Amino acid sequence: MTIQELSNKVRELIAYKLDMHLSQVTEEDNLVADLGADALDTLEVIMTVEDEFEIDILDTDAARLHTVGDYVNFVAGKIGVQIDA
Repeated sequence: MTIQELSNKVRELIAYKLDMHLSQVTEEDNLVADLGADALDTLEVIMTVEDEFEIDILDTDAARLHTVGDYVNFVAGKIGVQIDA
């Protein structure tokens, strides 16, 4: 998987969970401020990302995930995708 494929997949998951079109979700978007996610939405995104990529996101890690790009970079680190590939 390339970083672009990973980015697209994470964006798709977030768009689906927030009931948005994929084109409305960019890596720069903050889930709360830009995409209107509330605490429950954020928790559902975290659980969906964990399930999709078979990873665990600890509460301490989740507290640092604010933008779509934060999720992409976090998952990339967990599954070994080169960010600058």
